[in-house]
Amino acid sequence: MQVVPSSLNSAVTGGEKRSGGAAVSEEGGPVHILLAVLTTGARDGSLRDCVEAISRLKRAEGTRLELMLVQNGTDEVTPEVARLRDEGPMPLTVVVEPRKGIPIARNRALEEGIAAGADYLAFIDDDAEPDEDWLIEAAKVLRVSGTHAVAGPQEPVFPPDSPERLRGAIIYKAIEQDPDRPCRWAASNNVIMSLPFIREQELRFDENFRTGGSDKDFFLRFANRGGVIRWAPKSIVREPVVPERLSMKWAIKRSWRLGTTGFQLERSTRSPLAAMARCAWKGLCYVLAGIALLPLGLLPRRAALVDGLSYIARGAGFFLGMVPALRLRNYA
Repeated sequence: MQVVPSSLNSAVTGGEKRSGGAAVSEEGGPVHILLAVLTTGARDGSLRDCVEAISRLKRAEGTRLELMLVQNGTDEVTPEVARLRDEGPMPLTVVVEPRKGIPIARNRALEEGIAAGADYLAFIDDDAEPDEDWLIEAAKVLRVSGTHAVAGPQEPVFPPDSPERLRGAIIYKAIEQDPDRPCRWAASNNVIMSLPFIREQELRFDENFRTGGSDKDFFLRFANRGGVIRWAPKSIVREPVVPERLSMKWAIKRSWRLGTTGFQLERSTRSPLAAMARCAWKGLCYVLAGIALLPLGLLPRRAALVDGLSYIARGAGFFLGMVPALRLRNYA
């Protein structure tokens, strides 16, 4: 099945015009991209900044972009989300998903996109802002034949007075992948994916991942089913790092959480015994690497102390994540 609609080629190269100004494909219409932003309503200021940044996106020819906010964990729309819907900088729809949980909200977005007949579903976080060329740069990669999803970096934006020990820590760095070869997985903080492929493969986010990791699990299975994920290094979203996340405590807790989801992720594609062996090996490697980094942390202005303690926490998380009762219960 050719998942990439041919009109996506026109998204970058131009094409025949119709009255709406969009390039027309052989099928007779523009590519429909539904951009979903999940929100609990707890970050009203950053959500407004996110929507305003989306409203400033440069639109690729041959694409029709629609914005949908998925209000999660409540039975009704919060006042700020209602204001964005009624008075915001661009048209948008709001969907309420009362069952609380990130994978549940992601699945609701999938269902809404499939029901709307969209060609692609995109995700970015409600506290992030896409660059103006975000969609154009993603479209350049999406038009590569056989591509089913495109992911890009989420760059951190630190406050001016942030300590260098934290600014340089690995836990805050954006993910980087090779743009010249398919990716094994993607994160949902910056991704556009083919809904026809997802519908055909009957893929959904695993709602058992309540402490994070459901996006990595989803895209590991996505790739194992034959989905081709490509990296678009210039399709960038930027996330302001809030003060409450600029601490050693947060970095260690976040690293621990990443480790505790390791066994569940490995079980996506491996037998229980193979998953346990791999987690034990990864856990040992992280702990040893962390111990090796600790002496470098004594040097001034070095992030090695944060990295060392974070690695040790992540390694311990791999071991304890194999015991469900010891896993971290809250998303960090």
